Amino acid sequence: MSSSYLKAKGLLPAAKVETDRTIANFDADIANQKSVLASTLTKIELYKVKLADSTAKLAALRADTPNLVKNKNAIDSYQKAVNSWTSAITSLTKITGPTGEVQRAINRIGSFKISATASYEGLKSDLVNSLTSTKLMCSKGL
Repeated sequence: MSSSYLKAKGLLPAAKVETDRTIANFDADIANQKSVLASTLTKIELYKVKLADSTAKLAALRADTPNLVKNKNAIDSYQKAVNSWTSAITSLTKITGPTGEVQRAINRIGSFKISATASYEGLKSDLVNSLTSTKLMCSKGL
């Protein structure tokens, strides 16, 4: 029993180093995902400005009723732009939203981090239990 305790005690420092390294990698992954999130949110805001500009220009061209035929190509182009910006914003919002791809990745990595910490804490607990068992087995009368 004593040898298993000593072996476990000897492995604990390496497990701590590995756990710390794993957690640092998870932290880096989370930081990367948050960077992607911030960058994507910035794109959405830029696209909203472009959408507003295209929408305003489209409205102005449509309001110029005497020149609707003459402005048809420009109207069609701005309508395509409005549709494209709207589609891009919708797609990016799905990625960045609370249930979006990026947030799910952050949550998943956070869960992995919790599991890694719990695993190491479990090893420490097992070590304490092993020591307690060893002391009990080695006490007088047993």
